[in-house]
Amino acid sequence: ECGSTLFWRADGVHDWMSIAAGTLDPPTGLTTEIAWWTATASDYHRLDPSLENYEREPGSSAER
Repeated sequence: ECGSTLFWRADGVHDWMSIAAGTLDPPTGLTTEIAWWTATASDYHRLDPSLENYEREPGSSAER
């Protein structure tokens, strides 16, 4: 009823379904392994410098 995303599928990947981690009750046992699109992270995100990260989507311009 709130309109939040719970599940989604990536275009072209029909045998894989993603689940929003924030919908799971703790303890989840989940850990962050990779940080994506860090160049556009908001000021409240604390990025762990020990994680592999991608600043932008491959092929995107710096203006995005």
